[in-house]
Amino acid sequence: MVGVNGVGKSTLFGVIMGALPADEGDASTGGRVAHMPQDVGVAGDPRTVRELLLGLTTGALRDAGERVGAAEAALAAGDDSAGMALGTAIGDWSELGGYELEAQWDAACRRIVRQGFGELADRPAITLSGGERKRLVLDVLLRSDAEILLLDEPDNFLDVPAKRELEAQLRGTRKTVLVISHDRDLLSEAVTIILTLEGNGAWLHHGSYATYPEARLERQRRLGDALTRWNEEEKRLRELVRVFKERARYSPDLAKRANAFETRWKRFRDEGPPPPPVTEQQINVRLRGADSARRVLDLRGVGVPGSSSRSPTRCTSASASASSGPTAAARRTSCGCSAATSRPGRGRW
Repeated sequence: MVGVNGVGKSTLFGVIMGALPADEGDASTGGRVAHMPQDVGVAGDPRTVRELLLGLTTGALRDAGERVGAAEAALAAGDDSAGMALGTAIGDWSELGGYELEAQWDAACRRIVRQGFGELADRPAITLSGGERKRLVLDVLLRSDAEILLLDEPDNFLDVPAKRELEAQLRGTRKTVLVISHDRDLLSEAVTIILTLEGNGAWLHHGSYATYPEARLERQRRLGDALTRWNEEEKRLRELVRVFKERARYSPDLAKRANAFETRWKRFRDEGPPPPPVTEQQINVRLRGADSARRVLDLRGVGVPGSSSRSPTRCTSASASASSGPTAAARRTSCGCSAATSRPGRGRW
């Protein structure tokens, strides 16, 4: 996911995680989600290593871990009544798989920091370098049972060898990974789809950053051309309304025609400028027919060069082709259509 600072990338992560409400619509995921915030490597974090890793969990497991920590702190402060709460919390932690999780944390700590989790658990996380904190969290998440990872600028604080390792891990994982990054090397080497937050919307580029700049320039060119045509047509219709309104003042017979032009102009204006163009790469549709031929259907009805616009095309089993890469940030599913028509200026699924 790319976009200028402040456009809402981290906010979108918060909406996906359910931590922030959406102004409109809703968000859903198709599996367990884990999130790495961008401030993992920032100094000043008061948490211990245990609390840092516990923050990567969710739901009842995280609640049980936090209750264990709170009860232990209360006992250490001399509150003998916290013993029963600690026993209950430990029982819940064990039943939910907390100790198995600690074994995974121990293995990650030994790989990254060369010390066991028992030695690091109660140490302030800031005693580790920013790169060690990032690598430790990434190691835990990439080896976790979460099926979807949201990684907010995971390449920050990493040296060059660590970045190359991260690229290899992202290419090799079978998880769905959504990454916020400004690192062009990471975007070129590790991702298969780029989601751009831009203006008042978003658009997808099905490819790495290696082909992204050209795709964005082409999109801007096509959008600019379409917007220019829309502005010219809006101006023409507005002028027609003005002319016929003026004529209707002297010829009442033209009043009905002036009103018709005004209705047409207002409808055109209310529909607004054309949406951002969809590139041919984005709308490739694989038709699994008898000959398994691949054809391109225009999802917006604006026409694809070289395609026929004279007759409808029957589609009995169509699925939008998605990246087969292991780190696909988004996947398309079967279109489920029974027919698609392609006519000049119109399209329908």
